[in-house]
Amino acid sequence: MTLSRLFVLLLVTSAGIAAAQADTEPAPIENKACGFRIALPEHWKVTPSGHKSCVFTITSPAPSDGKVQLSLRDGTPEDGEKDLGFSQENGRWMLHSVETVNAEGINSSTWSGLQGTVTTKAADNTPGSVPLQETRALLVSHNNRIAEITGEKENVVEGLAERFDFLPPSTP
Repeated sequence: MTLSRLFVLLLVTSAGIAAAQADTEPAPIENKACGFRIALPEHWKVTPSGHKSCVFTITSPAPSDGKVQLSLRDGTPEDGEKDLGFSQENGRWMLHSVETVNAEGINSSTWSGLQGTVTTKAADNTPGSVPLQETRALLVSHNNRIAEITGEKENVVEGLAERFDFLPPSTP
């Protein structure tokens, strides 16, 4: 084998290894105290929000993705529906804010839920200010835990909901 062919073979092999490493996801973040696991994309961060237990801010390295809030607590589906503005009307799920829109059902192996995107009041409430969009996802575990994910970008909230799982209840 000539030296140039060996070099090309080595280059192709190392490029394949680099591509495989780039496609790997970081290990999921697990919080046993709050009972969840989430597989964030590479370089995303989850940080506790202030002094409230089980409330987190999720940030992307791309500022255009906006910030996302994740909060978890014990509760019934009705508790979460009320908090986020979901209601059932004439057999359809709706999401209420400045406007009312259809909500869709979503689910995974550890939860079922609702998601919708609504227009909210503008951040500064000055005349001529642009209203904001907010996507809200309510995830309800099979053992009365709820997670609320809210953020400005529908695709970001949807993607994080897909990567979220409730942990099984811990046994004493």
